[in-house]
Amino acid sequence: MKARVKFNKGALDKKLKQAEDKAYQQVENQLKEVSQFAVNRSPVDTGAYVTSFSVKNNYSSGRGRTSKNKPRNQSPQAKRQEGYAQMAADIEGLDLKNSEIIVISNGSPHARLVETGEAWSNTPGYAVFAQLRDRFR
Repeated sequence: MKARVKFNKGALDKKLKQAEDKAYQQVENQLKEVSQFAVNRSPVDTGAYVTSFSVKNNYSSGRGRTSKNKPRNQSPQAKRQEGYAQMAADIEGLDLKNSEIIVISNGSPHARLVETGEAWSNTPGYAVFAQLRDRFR
């Protein structure tokens, strides 16, 4: 016994495209959540560290701001929003469909000090990247 079934390839292609678009939107949303977490966990004095985050599809050096000659005691809310806005723009600019890797980095010259607290006598490190790994692994 045989049965003939008509297959609508156009409808299947449309459903596959919708599923793919939804998956990439979820990846984009997750990257934005990671970015928001990173800036929320970041210390703000001059704003150099929190505005030095980058989201890229390679290991090239990203944004790197120094705190030298910058005014201290900046608004944490304003600087975190600035840092997040930059990261969100990076994410929007990514070609997720052709990316094999996504890298979140902080190119500030003092990023390691912020992470570890080395050479700081009164403040431990903030462990921003360690927290990211723990939360989003």
